[in-house]
Amino acid sequence: MEGISLTGEDAAGEAYAMVDALASGADGLISAGNGTVRVIPAVGTNEDMDLFGLVLDYRESEARGFDQVIVVIGDNQYFFSSGTSPICQQTQLPDGTVCETLTLLLDGDSIRMVEDLKDHRDEAVQVVLVGSGGHHTL
Repeated sequence: MEGISLTGEDAAGEAYAMVDALASGADGLISAGNGTVRVIPAVGTNEDMDLFGLVLDYRESEARGFDQVIVVIGDNQYFFSSGTSPICQQTQLPDGTVCETLTLLLDGDSIRMVEDLKDHRDEAVQVVLVGSGGHHTL
C-alpha cells in the first residue's frame, strides 16, 4: 500500500503497519523541552491478537526513563503506565541521541479516549510524559 510501511515475519504470522508520512520528515514532529517527539499511529497483528496503538518516539541527549503517559482531552485525563509490561524502550543512536519509544496500546478501555479525541478534534490535546528524569508536557 502506498504511504504505509508493513513489517513482520510471514512465518511468525506477525505484521505491523505504520504511516510513512508520520514516521519520517517534519510531519508529526513536536518540540519537547530539549528533545523532540513524533506521534505515530500503529497497527499490529499476529495469530493471537490485533493491536492498535500510538507510538511516541522521544529523542533527546539524555534518557528520561519515561514510565507513564497522561493524555488530557477536554476535562478528561487518560493514564498509560508500565504496569506489568514496560511502555518505553530505550535505544542509544549512533550520534549519541537517546531514543525512548513509548507504545500506548489502545483497547476496549480506550474507546472513551478515542471518542474524546473525535469530539475535541478542533481543540488542543495535552500529553504529559512522566519519568524518573522529569516530565515533559506536549
